[in-house]
Amino acid sequence: MRNKSAAVQGGVHSRRPKSAAELPNAAATARASSATRVGLLAPGGPASLPPLDEAPSQYSFYTGKKLLFKLCQKLVEEGLATTRSWEKSKTDPLAFVDESLRRWCFLHGLSRIEEEFSDFSVAIRGGEDQKLHISVQHWHLGHFVCRAPLTALEKHVPGLGAAFYQLLAYTLVRSLGSWDLDDAAASVEQMREWASESRDEEGGAGDEFEIPDLDGCTPSFIAEARKKHVSIRHSLRLLRAHASGRFGVWIKSLLRMYALSCIPIDKRLKQDPEEEGYDYLRPVPAAVLSFDEQDAVVATVDEELENWSQCSSPPLVDLKFDPFQPREMREVWRILRINFEIALETASLAEKWRLWTEAEEKKDEHRHRNRGQLSGRAA
Repeated sequence: MRNKSAAVQGGVHSRRPKSAAELPNAAATARASSATRVGLLAPGGPASLPPLDEAPSQYSFYTGKKLLFKLCQKLVEEGLATTRSWEKSKTDPLAFVDESLRRWCFLHGLSRIEEEFSDFSVAIRGGEDQKLHISVQHWHLGHFVCRAPLTALEKHVPGLGAAFYQLLAYTLVRSLGSWDLDDAAASVEQMREWASESRDEEGGAGDEFEIPDLDGCTPSFIAEARKKHVSIRHSLRLLRAHASGRFGVWIKSLLRMYALSCIPIDKRLKQDPEEEGYDYLRPVPAAVLSFDEQDAVVATVDEELENWSQCSSPPLVDLKFDPFQPREMREVWRILRINFEIALETASLAEKWRLWTEAEEKKDEHRHRNRGQLSGRAA
């Protein structure tokens, strides 16, 4: 398994949560650098001006004070922030929110998540509806190279590899987003339509389009399962039946991801991307599920990345809430926690696959080396 192979061009590459900075109309800060003692700016006069090094070096101005300070209060009341953070921020509400979000993300595994998928951040901004909007931003695609692990599962128990792939893709689509065979197939179909239209316009003499060979890169056992339209329920039964077997660690990790994605949430708090005026309504997914490092699935997502890099698109998670409504406040943070737990479990599975694949490659190298030595002795 490999990760971080595809990056959205033109994205923001910062690992620090952007919470305070993204509150619109929330702050305008004027800074004056500390200086050595200047004394009077002009000689004489009845009153002296204070030395500049005794003046505060930073001033913060806020609009929407009521909403902002209520958020600070609720963060402490709900256990999402501490009074120590308030002291550390020198009672600056924007710095306090920023510090609190950093702390919350760290405690919920952000560092571990970014090792596999890079650049997750939480941002809070104000809205015209007098509500706050909180989002999880993401700019990089992780990369699951699935052939070797899935083949090992399929050899262990017929149907297990196909069931694992189906549930992994299904779970990621419901949560963090993925680019998988369904997306690649739709992209290939679109390419064929463009190629046909181009040939018609050119009278059959248009340029040849190179269409990725999706069928050629898909393992036969997955292609067969897709033709049979194997149900998610069947795949779940098969995976649960072997959750204590040889590959139980992988299966339990995936089943936990699936269970988290099935937790009911208040969908009324989710922001509708169409209302936000994005050019492209699909968020950048967290992971590509390909079968090899460079295959037809990767080729199709490379084409799609052009859309994401040139157009605005919604974040992975986009929620709105009123900090004066305790129920909304709790539900929003519960939804965030669920998404972070799914991301953390996904990163854990990605690491397990990567380490297993590296170990298998070393075993193969050792076997080939031994065979070569034996052949040499026989000769």
